[in-house]
Amino acid sequence: MDFEKAQNQLAERDAKDAAERAREEATRRQLEDKAAWEMKIELEKKATVENFEAAQKAAAKAAEENARKAAEEKAAWEKKIELEKKAAMENFEAAQKAAAKAAEENARKAAEEKAAWEKKIIDEKKEALLAYEEAQKAAAKAAEENARKAAEEKAVWEKRIQQEKEEALKAFEKARETAMREAEEKAAKAEEEKKAWEKKLKEEREAAMAKGKEDLRKAQEAEKKKAEEKAAEEKAKADAIAELAAAKKEAADNEAKLKKEAAEEAAKLKKEAEEALKKAVAEVKGDDKKKPIKFKDAVGRKFSFPFHLCETWAVCTLQLLSGTLR
Repeated sequence: MDFEKAQNQLAERDAKDAAERAREEATRRQLEDKAAWEMKIELEKKATVENFEAAQKAAAKAAEENARKAAEEKAAWEKKIELEKKAAMENFEAAQKAAAKAAEENARKAAEEKAAWEKKIIDEKKEALLAYEEAQKAAAKAAEENARKAAEEKAVWEKRIQQEKEEALKAFEKARETAMREAEEKAAKAEEEKKAWEKKLKEEREAAMAKGKEDLRKAQEAEKKKAEEKAAEEKAKADAIAELAAAKKEAADNEAKLKKEAAEEAAKLKKEAEEALKKAVAEVKGDDKKKPIKFKDAVGRKFSFPFHLCETWAVCTLQLLSGTLR
């Protein structure tokens, strides 16, 4: 009884340690996933800002090109006006020479025509300058409007990226909390089932031992039947767990992997603990381990088994009950 109790306590402690390590590993991996999400979002934000800056540079370059073209057009207009003025003056001087011998009225008309031509040229130059200034103002206003729109688009992009980042972090935190809560609930449920089975087995062993030799055979048969039922129940339970795991596989791949690693580690630690406990019990017994195991059955028959062969047998309830009758 003490040996079994010590073994159960050791197995329980190992299972708790394995579950704790599994939770720590799950937490570490979830933190790594969170850092990867944040890095991805930062990279996307950086790429968006770079694209915006490139668009700003392109807009500035286009504005500079428009200003250069406007300056060239202004210079061309001024040159055209100067050429027209020069041609008009030449035409006027030619007309003056041709009309040098004309009457005073013709001279007056020529002077008026010259003044009209000069006024026309000045008006045309003013109109050209006004048109150029209006074009410049329109270009500056368009550039200012483009800059304002670009700033608004940048603010919208930054706000959208921040919102997506916050939503992604909230979803990650919610998924992590759900996974941790489900893992804790399953561990608590498994612990309760284990305690219930241990309590049930203990009660059954005590009842079988109290009934005596005559009831031993019946207890053995009942124990065998219960073991089969337990195996069937464990199989059904394993099938249900497998179906549940398959249903949640898409949403909980990491959790399934952690459970598998934790189960393997727990089995390994349990095996090492059993071997260590078996070795410790063998050392405590000393020379007694060489003595054969002797007992009588319900009808008085005597049995003797070499201890080194008994050590290779798997431990079960029937062997423990038989061993108490030595």
